[in-house]
Amino acid sequence: MARLCPVVGSYPGKDFTTGHGRELDNFLDAHGVPHDIKVYEGARHSLFNRRGGNHDAAAADDAWARVTAFFTEQMPGSAVGG
Repeated sequence: MARLCPVVGSYPGKDFTTGHGRELDNFLDAHGVPHDIKVYEGARHSLFNRRGGNHDAAAADDAWARVTAFFTEQMPGSAVGG
């Protein structure tokens, strides 16, 4: 497991992928891999899609902020981390 890289992920709570997101979170915890996995309980599939009926602005904004913060933390000195 030493070769696993840090992982960030966002999952909608009302989607077929939700269970996999929770399993991934547990797996990464068990193996000490840095990660930020979050399930947005009220969100549906395609929560980022502004043109679809499932867009969830609050979840999408939070997820994007988490991704940016995660990469900044994991890759200091990069274009993301400044």
